[in-house]
Amino acid sequence: MNKRIVVFAPHPDDETLGTGGTIVRKLNEGYEVVIVVLTDGRYAFSTVLGVNARAIQACAGLGVQPAHTGD
Repeated sequence: MNKRIVVFAPHPDDETLGTGGTIVRKLNEGYEVVIVVLTDGRYAFSTVLGVNARAIQACAGLGVQPAHTGD
């Protein structure tokens, strides 16, 4: 049985703020966690420089490694 969870986040950081605790718990239970960020947050931030890098750092802090950064 594959144990995989996919988290869809509307904006960068929503995955951490909304489901960060669940992500860590599921990783500890042996699940693979895939995070899909649907937008780049362009209209939520005054600048978008480094948004991908910050999102990758936040996910790494949860224990999720990037598979594709969209760059």
